[in-house]
Amino acid sequence: MKRNLILFLSALLLIGLFEVQTFAKGEVMKEKVFYNQRFNNVEIAGELYKPEKFDVNKKYPAIVVVHPAGGVKEQVAGLYAKKLSERGFVTLAYDAAYQGESGGEPHFLERPSSRVEDVRSSVDYLTTLPFVDKDNIGV
Repeated sequence: MKRNLILFLSALLLIGLFEVQTFAKGEVMKEKVFYNQRFNNVEIAGELYKPEKFDVNKKYPAIVVVHPAGGVKEQVAGLYAKKLSERGFVTLAYDAAYQGESGGEPHFLERPSSRVEDVRSSVDYLTTLPFVDKDNIGV
């Protein structure tokens, strides 16, 4: 139930129908990250966005932003990740396995089961970060 609420609120925020408290506005920090997708043991390349006044000692809600088929993290997913980070979220945009900078052969392969595992592995990665509120991760 709690996860469904987070997903619903995330969707409303994206389409502008729901306003959340703004914690930081302005420039966000972007960090290149790599982690493994468990299902196929493929390295995933991502960009982790942190709010402007980021404090490593605080716990932040987090959102995984998935790109559309044929896209990469620097396009739509990166734009949404940056905007959400400006609102106080830690966000993660990544290249799906077999896409962009991520590993996997053949490249440009679209496999739905792999996409699901990308999301699971991305959430797992976020739970390893000490500044992410593990109970408040949306996709």
